[in-house]
Amino acid sequence: MSKIDLSKAKIGDKFRTRNGKIVEYVGIFPDKTTNQYILEDEIGLKYYFYKCGNFTLLTEHKYDLIEQVFDKGDLLDNNISVEERGQALVEMAKSEYEKAKELGVAIQNLPHIVEQPKEDNSELQHKKEVVEVANELFIRGTMKDWYLELFEHGKTKKTYLEWIFGWAENFVYTREKYFKEGKLC
Repeated sequence: MSKIDLSKAKIGDKFRTRNGKIVEYVGIFPDKTTNQYILEDEIGLKYYFYKCGNFTLLTEHKYDLIEQVFDKGDLLDNNISVEERGQALVEMAKSEYEKAKELGVAIQNLPHIVEQPKEDNSELQHKKEVVEVANELFIRGTMKDWYLELFEHGKTKKTYLEWIFGWAENFVYTREKYFKEGKLC
């Protein structure tokens, strides 16, 4: 059975079927009771798939989707984020690695490329979390009145963003401490 999730596909995404045919996602079947996704081959023939990428629901079929494929142009598209490009490259490398393993080809360095490195830089991870919390506080504006009150009475000389980042840093530190120790104080 297929490992594809067509509910996450975007118009124009391309997939390879079990028998090697390349099909492109063009939309969802208008009848919502069938929950089928429409993909088209290079000559315009339409195929209907289930959300999981299977052509038929109960049995394997030669048209089951086995992988998403990317053109080199897709990876250069400015509408794709850096993370999506990186993920696409990793998926391509994984796919090629699996094919090589099936063919019995010995590849020594590819596992290092395929295996995504774990985030071992905890300081960078900590900073990312602080930025996310600060962004959330800034967007919601929930602390602006409190800041203005403190600023008016001369109790802070920091800018609003510096003050927000200070609160975010404190929040993330307290959360990490709670995760490690299980208590707040």
